[in-house]
Amino acid sequence: MIDRRRVGIKIIKRAAARDTGAALAENRQAVVKPQRDAVAVVTSWVRELRRKKAEETTGSFERLFGRAA
Repeated sequence: MIDRRRVGIKIIKRAAARDTGAALAENRQAVVKPQRDAVAVVTSWVRELRRKKAEETTGSFERLFGRAA
């Protein structure tokens, strides 16, 4: 069923459209910055874990083959 009482066209003036676009861009930047910060934190955690694992593995191999030789 179609509601014929609410049929119409919304007119948006150019200045209002630019203002809306600028507001959306500002809002997007406000959202993106915390997301980038969170990604940077997790990335640093992953790098640190990989570094620790590599050091641990290297040390294990050195102990294993150092004793065998």
